[in-house]
Amino acid sequence: MACATACASRSASSGGAKEADSATAAPASGDVATLPLPAVPAEMTEPADRASFVTAHFWDALDFGSDPQALDSAFMEQNFANFLSVLAVTPSEQAQHAVDNLLSRSLERPEAFDILWWVTTHYLDDPNSPMRDEELLILFLRHASADNNIPEATRQRSAFRLTQALKNRRGTTGADFRFIGRDGTESTLHRALRGAAQTIVMFYDPDCEVCADVEKRLASDQELNSRIKSGEVQILAIDPFDTDPEEWSRHAATLPAQWTVGRSPGGEVDEKEIYDIRATPTIYILDSAGTVIGKDVAF
Repeated sequence: MACATACASRSASSGGAKEADSATAAPASGDVATLPLPAVPAEMTEPADRASFVTAHFWDALDFGSDPQALDSAFMEQNFANFLSVLAVTPSEQAQHAVDNLLSRSLERPEAFDILWWVTTHYLDDPNSPMRDEELLILFLRHASADNNIPEATRQRSAFRLTQALKNRRGTTGADFRFIGRDGTESTLHRALRGAAQTIVMFYDPDCEVCADVEKRLASDQELNSRIKSGEVQILAIDPFDTDPEEWSRHAATLPAQWTVGRSPGGEVDEKEIYDIRATPTIYILDSAGTVIGKDVAF
């Protein structure tokens, strides 16, 4: 369900239980060197403990202050990808400690930090990155927004991005908002959730070509349509911007009749940043109680 690209947002804002020593899913490419995995003590048998140990010691063999490899972007990208595969199965508290240690050590040489931070945002925050993961990104943003040794501009950007990332996270209740439907009736997100086990909430722009492509694919997905017909799933398509009502109505009329289609009055969803809409379409999946079970999902 992956969407390779997305239209730019119109917002004015800027802004497991696997074995840890077999979790390096990103393969080495070409002649790029990889750091040796730390040897896990034999007495550690629980997967979570093994993952925590590997994550904590993953970068031990790299001297950020003097090793030229710390300034090699290809080396850092490959090893960062390997690190993420272990970090993803590490318990949250230990994962945060590992990230704190990594960023602190990289600051021994400003140039090394710059490369590491570029790799971090490129892998975890770029909308087109196959390894994009906002939950892992939050670990890095927490440290970068609070460490006074990090350049002020990066701290400020990280603080803003952290605020956005913490909105409507998986496992939390999605923020409610008003919308006006095709028939002119006003409703709210939470009211619209009733009656279906899952709701696909798609924030779209009527002028967005990528949105149009996703709309067509959703409309022609036979399995999805079967689940919609059974009442298991519903689609709520919302224009979050202050689009001209007539322009919106013309586009809304082209969307499937079985979808709930609405617009945000006065563009409140976007203007008040109720949801973090960095590009369109932005898709969430909520359960009937309003709990976010999928954030910024790609179709």
